[in-house]
Amino acid sequence: MFVKSNTLLIGKSLIIKKAVSYLFKNKKIKNLSFRKSWNNMSSIGKFEHIIVSGFHFDICQMTKHELDKYILEYSDYIYSINNKCKKVYLICTDLNLSHSFSRVVYFYYNLLKKLKKNKKMEVLSFEFVYGIEKKIHEKLKIFILKFLGYQIIHYKNLIKNIKKNKFHKRKMIKFYLIKCPRSRFFDRLIRLFIDSILIKSIKKFL
Repeated sequence: MFVKSNTLLIGKSLIIKKAVSYLFKNKKIKNLSFRKSWNNMSSIGKFEHIIVSGFHFDICQMTKHELDKYILEYSDYIYSINNKCKKVYLICTDLNLSHSFSRVVYFYYNLLKKLKKNKKMEVLSFEFVYGIEKKIHEKLKIFILKFLGYQIIHYKNLIKNIKKNKFHKRKMIKFYLIKCPRSRFFDRLIRLFIDSILIKSIKKFL
């Protein structure tokens, strides 16, 4: 159960900040940038909970060898954070997939394989868009996500949904074209459109 506590959030995303505030019932969670924590582990004090959100976006432009090496470095980073708290929460993209072209999905999928023996870590999937903004581009984004089958959840309903999904058994994912470097923007488009369309097409034939 999520409770108000001495908590550090690593990562500057506004969406994640709001979501974590609801999850831990704490509006005064301390915040630290991912890059600062990566470059200087001593910048992280002692906390009851540490929530980690973020990675270096250039993983999409790395060679396959560099990406696999980075996954090992990131697992070491998480184990170092273990020494700073009682519990580590890793915010991860949705891995409830059977096929993917995305390097970000590949990163998290293989990272969790490296961290599967980490007893102090828990995975939270935040593959949602929370609430509805009045801006036109936000409404368009939500319409597209709904059309692709993504779930739209308000912050106040977040805890129930996270509890329902965080313990699901991760599937084996088959990856395609991971050796091909691409921009972060293009990889995002792949996750939003190509992966979703691929999964829907596969389901029709099952």
